[in-house]
Amino acid sequence: MLEVHGLDAYYGTSHILHGLRLAVGKGQGVALLGRNGAGKSTTLKAIMALGPRWDGAITFQGRSLRSLRAYQIARLGVGYVPEDRRIYPDLSVDDNLKVGLVAFRRRRPTMSLDEIWSWFPLLKDLRHRLGRELSGGEQQMLSIARSLAGRPDLMLLDEPTEGLAPLVVQSLSEAIGGLITEVGVGLLLAEQNLRFALRLTEHVFVIDGGHLVFEGGREEFSRRVDEIERTPLAPAARAGPALPPPPASWPERFRARHRPQYAAKLPNALAIGAFIRQFGSAEQRGP
Repeated sequence: MLEVHGLDAYYGTSHILHGLRLAVGKGQGVALLGRNGAGKSTTLKAIMALGPRWDGAITFQGRSLRSLRAYQIARLGVGYVPEDRRIYPDLSVDDNLKVGLVAFRRRRPTMSLDEIWSWFPLLKDLRHRLGRELSGGEQQMLSIARSLAGRPDLMLLDEPTEGLAPLVVQSLSEAIGGLITEVGVGLLLAEQNLRFALRLTEHVFVIDGGHLVFEGGREEFSRRVDEIERTPLAPAARAGPALPPPPASWPERFRARHRPQYAAKLPNALAIGAFIRQFGSAEQRGP
């Protein structure tokens, strides 16, 4: 359905993506993993024609996206949920969704409000509340729900769990999983939350510094991560007395005390970083 070949992306003179390739089939969940700054968001923005200049080939259902604008790509059946959500803060939940419905009217079949409520029932109870009055998790639900207005064939989600409480993440996981299995929506998920990403996807791409360093099935990726976690420290690392950890800076102390979700992301970041160091060799990156 979506195919990306030899994608190079640029912001000004900065070369961000280097020969990236990936594919998403109908009803397939695909994870795009990487550390902060690896190029995940740039990849999604390039697909949606939302900023970076790019070379290479991007096709959706056999049609090239090179000369299309973002609204035209959306009308082909690609839903996009940016990392910063982009809801209308001065419109109600109801009106935010109606904006999405109007944008697609007469362009492609739309999803009714009742259908959207069935996937996100919490939003129905909040339908008269303004966007700025919603919590972060409620805003994320609204952003995803609005992307469903045009009944997309493919959804691009950029770090949807960023800063959200575990219960909200679980709710999002159930809704998105249902859209994949019951509706047949394809998913390209840019994420650092490994548990969330692997629950929803069956194929994994890992990028680092704009290079593809791993491509494989979920089971293969999980097996390699398990190998890293079971690998004992080298003798040199075990020799000598253990050094005390450096004192935490005040932002780290604040996050640990007031925002437990920051601490919850640490294992994900460490696992991805260790995976890239172990398996992201120059040979895998290609020329």
